[in-house]
Amino acid sequence: MSTVYRFKARKLDLNFLEQIKATFGNKEIEIIVSECDETEYLLKSEVNKTKLLKAIENLKDRQNLVEVDKTLMKVMAEISDRAQQRGLTPEILQEVLADNNNG
Repeated sequence: MSTVYRFKARKLDLNFLEQIKATFGNKEIEIIVSECDETEYLLKSEVNKTKLLKAIENLKDRQNLVEVDKTLMKVMAEISDRAQQRGLTPEILQEVLADNNNG
């Protein structure tokens, strides 16, 4: 039996270990940890790969683009408002950005 778990390292907790124990019982297991390249991961699926490559092609050809008549500042303000309504704080944002920069 082979199982793949994919998540951010900071999400690792005792519940994960309990899940491993429950899944594999008393069997001997091997745990291999590797850093994931998100682009590579997305391209593994033929459906995702096709969609992503088509989107890149559309950008290059300037086809199927959505025109927006709002100013950048207005869009950014709306995004900020929505994020705050959903509980995003400056501290959480910094943590998310740090995670993205560190892999």
